[in-house]
Amino acid sequence: MIRFGVVSLLQFYLDEEFYKKSLEGTKFIMELPNNTFAYQLLTPNALDFEGDNMGHCVGRGYYDDTLKKGTTKIYSIRDENGEPHVTFEVRKGEDGKEAVYQCKGKQNKAPVQKYMDVVQTFVEKMDLDIVYEDDD
Repeated sequence: MIRFGVVSLLQFYLDEEFYKKSLEGTKFIMELPNNTFAYQLLTPNALDFEGDNMGHCVGRGYYDDTLKKGTTKIYSIRDENGEPHVTFEVRKGEDGKEAVYQCKGKQNKAPVQKYMDVVQTFVEKMDLDIVYEDDD
């Protein structure tokens, strides 16, 4: 019984540290459905956290220059524990309006169905266009 208490307490502290780390270098944008939250990622370290936890290339320097120049904005949809589930790359479109150029789930896949309502709400509330590019 005591051992379970120590393990539970340790897990609580690990979860709390993960949550604190998830917020470093971010700006809260809005609350979304299903206990999710949108954050803008503002620093290379925040991008690294996102990339490491999502398993895609948003971190490790790939977007550091465009983030610094302000030509790209990266947003993350996270749950109440700070765990990222969807990443958006947003840039100005040809008409000057901000647009989603990429929307990725874990491992560079499409977001899982569970988060599709959240994705739609985020895009609508941010008044973002969606740009479809050929992979050719």
